[in-house]
Amino acid sequence: MISNIDLKIYFRWKYHLGSLNLFDETEMANVAKKKLSKNKKNKQEKLLKRSINEELKVKFKKKLSNILAAGRNTQKISWLWEIAKNFLIAFPSSYRVEKRFSVVTNTLPKKRSELNSTERGDLR
Repeated sequence: MISNIDLKIYFRWKYHLGSLNLFDETEMANVAKKKLSKNKKNKQEKLLKRSINEELKVKFKKKLSNILAAGRNTQKISWLWEIAKNFLIAFPSSYRVEKRFSVVTNTLPKKRSELNSTERGDLR
């Protein structure tokens, strides 16, 4: 299950927002003023418009399932799905692989004496 913190981290990484509060109008206005390439500036302007939208702010505070269940809101949040889809696909597989490798590398030095490498082969 992906938490709100994971999504916030992803949005900051994806849009290079650092520790930016997505719903703070003054902070978003400062970001929009930065000199960015035309493509990035358009994305920032769209994000600024969405962050100022009061209707979406209220809906973000509700559970995501409630937002998605209401069919009339799908056009307003389709941009969120396009961004979240990439995150949901990439995160579990890469995270799990890295986590498993780190568990193995941490276990091997501690338990090397207990492993019988002649029967199971070398685990390096």
